[in-house]
Amino acid sequence: MRVRKGGAKHSGMNVGPVIESARLARGLSRRALARTLRVHLAQITRWETGDTTPSASILPALCGALRLSYDDLLGPTFRDDVGSM
Repeated sequence: MRVRKGGAKHSGMNVGPVIESARLARGLSRRALARTLRVHLAQITRWETGDTTPSASILPALCGALRLSYDDLLGPTFRDDVGSM
């Protein structure tokens, strides 16, 4: 893992464009998604810009709000990589 400006850990996985695209497809503002997930608006911005990635604990709610499967969000290769560990 590398550390980015501000000390945020980044795994190299870039889900930001997927989050932004799905959010816009649902007609949600960043503020509306933040309220739904009960996170700060800045957190949505950091995810979408790639500064940070969502934690595992928020993934079920995030996928539900955006109507995405884990594979849609993380990509099937991520699941395959984790399964082979």
